Amino acid sequence: MTALPAAHSPGAKFPGTIEHAVHPPASIREYAQGDCFSFHFAHPDGRILVHASANFVPGALDGYDADTVYLGIGTLGKQSDEFRREYWEALVTRTGARRVIPIHWDNFWKPLHRPLTPLPRFADNFRRSLRFLTEKGLAEGVDVQFPVAWENSDPLA
Repeated sequence: MTALPAAHSPGAKFPGTIEHAVHPPASIREYAQGDCFSFHFAHPDGRILVHASANFVPGALDGYDADTVYLGIGTLGKQSDEFRREYWEALVTRTGARRVIPIHWDNFWKPLHRPLTPLPRFADNFRRSLRFLTEKGLAEGVDVQFPVAWENSDPLA
């Protein structure tokens, strides 16, 4: 496993670091958006990249191929078309991924024992993200699969 530099979603509203334990319910201001990382897992069966933020550091993933990318898409729908294309290029096309599993898109103010729902419209445009991922996946032959909460899956199958 290798930790690689990443960047939190553009337009961070609460920069800084968390200096104490945060316990829900808590104000969103308590969840500072400090350091951010991607995680690359290399295994004889394949390579996985976990990139939870909908932003990237240009060139940070150079030399790191992935079969599957767990791709953070929270707030991606609020970014420009150009940003979304550059994001996909950096995280999916350049890594050679054949599967994308969108993550960090659900409404994290809701408990996980309920069905997952997207972030509210004021925070993101989930439909735009979904349309973008579907179109890019079809155009480039990349399988886009949304995870199902609490179901096991094999990211390298």
